[in-house]
Order: sequence, then structure tokens, then C-alpha cells
Amino acid sequence: MIEGQRAVKKEDLPSLIHLLDTVFRPNGGDMQADYPQLFRPENLKNLQVMVEDGRVIAHMGIIFGKASIYGCQVSTGSIGAVATSPAYRGKGLASKLLLKSFKEIEKAGGALIFISGNRGLYLRNNCMPVVRAARFEINKSFADNHASDNLILKALSTGEIPDILNLYSKTPSYFLRRTEDWEDFLKSGMAMNRASDLWVIKRDRQIKAYVLAQRASASSPPCIIEYAGDRQAVIHSFSRIIAESRGKDSLILYIPVADTYFYRYFKTLGVSTEEWVDYQSTVRIQNFINLFRCMRPYFTERLNSRVLNGMRIKESESMITFSVGEEKLKLTKALATVLVFGSSDRNGSNILKRNNGFIENIFNKLFPIPAPWYGLNYI
Repeated sequence: MIEGQRAVKKEDLPSLIHLLDTVFRPNGGDMQADYPQLFRPENLKNLQVMVEDGRVIAHMGIIFGKASIYGCQVSTGSIGAVATSPAYRGKGLASKLLLKSFKEIEKAGGALIFISGNRGLYLRNNCMPVVRAARFEINKSFADNHASDNLILKALSTGEIPDILNLYSKTPSYFLRRTEDWEDFLKSGMAMNRASDLWVIKRDRQIKAYVLAQRASASSPPCIIEYAGDRQAVIHSFSRIIAESRGKDSLILYIPVADTYFYRYFKTLGVSTEEWVDYQSTVRIQNFINLFRCMRPYFTERLNSRVLNGMRIKESESMITFSVGEEKLKLTKALATVLVFGSSDRNGSNILKRNNGFIENIFNKLFPIPAPWYGLNYI
């Protein structure tokens, strides 16, 4: 008889790790070592499992946290390491765990849910690919032409975490991190499911920036998946990062949609955008009313207070209705999520074009807002 959906117990852990290693590390590896943040003792209560005859047959991990979007703090739940034993697939176990996880996150006050996956299960449950970034491929010639001789590139040490955290917290849209999150990376060396390095960039003995770069593989050059600080110093580090890859002649740079000024400046340097991507992840707005309440300081800067106070939201199982005065905009939750955050295919703007009028003018002033890019927060 299948037992669950429940939190993992201490005696379940060996079976759970075996399941995750079988699914995600079939050629060798250790998911517990790769994702220490998920398996912290205090987080075990957030690992949802289903068990049969003492063996874990399905799992869905959750980490609770907060994000800052334009200075507004929003409670979040991140879902990852979702796995079902091959013999039990197609029986709806993951669906049951997902719905249970939604309830747990909402009960904890979560307004946003981030999922490290974009399969049909998530899309059917109004989780949308809205975590966006522009992907650039940088060749060695460009990197060498923008190199700097007086730059020091070194691996992050524990004592430098406060400086790095200070740089990271100045980005427009980000996950709030504790010191332990950075320490976990120093233990695992894993970011967004690939072995990675976090390089501190120094000039004149001062930390100017950092880059988090996935290491090169046989099929991919190094990929910069997170950065913060002086953007010129970031650009100046490209040549060194390519050199560290030992044999590659390019790198990939992801510029999150929130970093508008760096994106515009980078385009002036003559590098063409290859594509806008969502990195195979999805976001669900678990509670629209809660999200709008959290974002109110940002909205207040952009809307007349009378108009903002008159805005109403009605939320049902699958639909959202926005009302301002006599005007209404009714959308599926999936479309409403794309409206709020935009999408890599730019379909968000088309939603309002079908709804001309006062409410379109209002929402054009408010949206899209940038969903935080994962970086170290990927699970």
C-alpha cells in the first residue's frame, strides 16, 4: 500500500537519496552532496514523499524563502528534485505531490512558486516559463579585446561572502540569501545542475564584482549564469574565464531581464543576442492577491493612489478577474502570469492588445515585472 503524501522521515533518507541518484545521476554522482540546501536538517520537513513497503517511490522537494522585486519582498516556495521511480510513473503520484506542495506553500504565506522544470505537469497547473534572460555567446576575440591586465580573478573564500552578498543584494530582482546559501555552494560547487566556479573579481585590492560560471563540458563552453557588481569588471573577466576553461574558445553569458541597463549597454558593443530563454523553469502565482499586496510599494510609484485603491482582484480555481471601476479583465491564471512577468516569446504584450481601454493603460504601467533569475537558488 502506498503511503503519503507526507514529509520524509529520518529512516527514509537512504531510500530517498537512492531514488534521486537513480533518476538524476544515473552515471554516478550524489544529489545530497550537490544540493546541501535541500537536505539541511531543518528543511527535511519540507521534502514531500510517497512510500511503499518502506521504499521512497516519489519525491518533491520544497525550500521556502523570499524574493525581492524592485525592493518589494515576496514570500516564495521553490520546488525541485522531483522524481518518481520508473515502475510507478504514469500513476499520478507527481500530480498528487504537486497539489500538496501548492497547499503547503500557500499555507506558509507563499505568493510565488518557482519550479526547476517545464514539463506538461507544471504547464497544466498554471506554471509558466517566465524566468527570462538574454543569452549571448561571447567569442575569444571579443573577450580578449575587452580584457584588463590589472584584474585579479580568484575563487570565492568564506571571508568574502559578506562583500559578495552586498553586491548581489543591489540587483533589481533577486532571491534573499543567507550566508549559509553561499557556504552551501562552497561545499557543493554546483549551480543550476552543473559543476561551477564562483569567481571574485578584484581591482586595486577591492572586490568590484563576481561571476558564477558553470564549467565547460564536452558539449558546452563555460556559462556565466549569475553576476553582480561593476559590469565593466564582469566584461573584463571574460578572457580569464575562457582561459580557465582549458581548450574552449567562447563562453555563454545570461543577462536576466531585470538587468535592463547592462543588456542595453552590452548590445552597443556589437554582440548580437542569440535568444531569449527561460532556462527550463516555470513560475506559478499561487496567490495573486498576496502578490499584488506585496508589490504595492512599487505600484504606488506608478499609479495614482485613487486608481490603485480602486483596483480589485477576484481569484477562482482557474481564472483571475481584474477590475478597475467599471472595466474588467478576465484571464486564465496562466495568461495572467504571463501578463505579470512577461515571457521569452514576448507574448505578454499581446494579452493587453486584445483588451483596449483604461485597464490596458494601467497594466502597461505596472507590467511586466522581472521574476528573479535562479543562479544559486536552483534546486
